Amino acid sequence: MTEKIWWIFLILILSALLFYTLKMRSFAPWLPTRRRDIQRCISLLGLTENDILYELGSGDGRVAYALAEATPARIIGVELFPPLVWIARVRGFFRKGRRPLLLQKDIFTLDFSDATHIYLFGMPESLRGKLTEKFRKSLRPGTKIISYMYPYPDLTLITEDRGISGRENPFFLYTLS
Repeated sequence: MTEKIWWIFLILILSALLFYTLKMRSFAPWLPTRRRDIQRCISLLGLTENDILYELGSGDGRVAYALAEATPARIIGVELFPPLVWIARVRGFFRKGRRPLLLQKDIFTLDFSDATHIYLFGMPESLRGKLTEKFRKSLRPGTKIISYMYPYPDLTLITEDRGISGRENPFFLYTLS
């Protein structure tokens, strides 16, 4: 029995190392949006039934599910890393109500030209360059982009929200011109 526990422990450690190694090579490390900030995001976006929001780097799906449940918009979560997509799909199995569409795709090859809104949580250096080009080539002028935690200086800022106290993690809402 002790040998079996040792093998399970070893597999868990190796899986965790593989998870973090692969994830660090992708667009950005997985850092989930805090649950208490998701409600502010929903209010800022003001989504309607005519809107399509893509969450780029949807991770475990917490934002995509919250948006799908709280708004009438079509929500599409996009994540590159398979284990996080699986976690998100399992999470959805146990939920009631509207669910987002969850895709395992590379955001740089995905066609999201039908988006009216984009949600992302990325590091500033990751958001510049290649992703800026993708936005400018793929999205229509007027598309709203909301960034959690990190500013996106190449876009037109509509508002910056730091919560009621002014000390919460910021959301930056932009429009593509």
